[in-house]
Amino acid sequence: MHVFVVPSNYPSSISPVSGVFFKEQALALAELRPSWNVSISLWNQGETTFLIKQPSNWLKILRTTLSNEKKSKNKLSDNIVEYVYPALTWSRRFLQGNVRQMLHASRINLQNAIMQSGKINIIHAHISFPAGWVAMKLSEEFNIPFVITEHMSPFPFPSYLTRDGTLNNSVRKPLQKANRVIAVSPALVQQIRRYEVSDPVYIPNLVDEDFFEPVLMEKKKKFTFFTLGNMMPQKGIPTLLHAIKMFLINLSDEDKRNVEFLIGGDGKYFSEYKILANTLGLSEFVRWMGLINREEVKGEFQNCDCFVLTSKHESFGVVYAEAIACGKPIIATKCGGPEVIVTPQNGLLTEIDDVKGISEALNHMFLNFNQYSSPIIRNQFMSKFSKRAVIDQLDELYKQVIGEL
Repeated sequence: MHVFVVPSNYPSSISPVSGVFFKEQALALAELRPSWNVSISLWNQGETTFLIKQPSNWLKILRTTLSNEKKSKNKLSDNIVEYVYPALTWSRRFLQGNVRQMLHASRINLQNAIMQSGKINIIHAHISFPAGWVAMKLSEEFNIPFVITEHMSPFPFPSYLTRDGTLNNSVRKPLQKANRVIAVSPALVQQIRRYEVSDPVYIPNLVDEDFFEPVLMEKKKKFTFFTLGNMMPQKGIPTLLHAIKMFLINLSDEDKRNVEFLIGGDGKYFSEYKILANTLGLSEFVRWMGLINREEVKGEFQNCDCFVLTSKHESFGVVYAEAIACGKPIIATKCGGPEVIVTPQNGLLTEIDDVKGISEALNHMFLNFNQYSSPIIRNQFMSKFSKRAVIDQLDELYKQVIGEL
């Protein structure tokens, strides 16, 4: 089997966590199916998405795009290769982000992958646009079946809707023509079905169980809640801060000294949320960590007592799965993805924007943490979201698609 992966986003020097779970899925495919070949098509996703927003980078990006030295392949292991052909791209709001150049780059990458590793059996795109659109065109040109994993949250983004509320062609056509559409949560399955496209199948995102794993913790002085997310409205940080305020009001002075909140992540609203926390009198209880790398993320999951994120919408919510991979209980909202992750054994679900309910969940965790078993939480994770569990499902789906030809 030779799988050609086309990701809409991918980790880069500018955005090291963008699309990281697309890369991790590809790595897991190669690791757990050593007889397969996995090729990843890159046009410098992430490096060039800031072209319009940061004009000072134009010359640098243009040089990168035109430099022959940047047209390369990076062998990640014996059976997985990144093929890089830079494309000059920008925001999709202008001429669809130059998607034709992305197609040109991926066409060259596919041809190189065939020359290096033989026939491509299936193309796997992540997100219907631009990767799904690129995969559709490659499928038509090279007569290779393709599948799309949809991750969009909310689905669809408003910019992908026409005035009459239907999907525009850049998203609709790839979803209609794909041999299979995968949705990363049952809620996303239902959202996609509303738009009369290919009936999706549910296969969740995976988390590397060998990287995110429980560790034996020393007894800490403070009970630690950990939060991780982009500082954007989707993640519900203001709601969480108001809930923290309500939670602390009901604690004794002694208990207040024994609790802390660590918030990791960066983004447009970072400063605004810090100001809000200070206005609410939370400065001594909340520590803002900013952007943290994967090793640091793992350490915080392992060191915290509970992970909490009160999002307004999630297609899946990889961070929740990473937390339970480390054996930690979680607090989440009923916002799409978490409903398939949270169980009575591993955490609590609240309503979106329910400050009182979230405050009560924080209090429940603080008082009843010992009721949650790290081994049970870990075992639930392993059965559903580990790379071994998810890759088995992808293996079966790929073979079904290829067998239909």
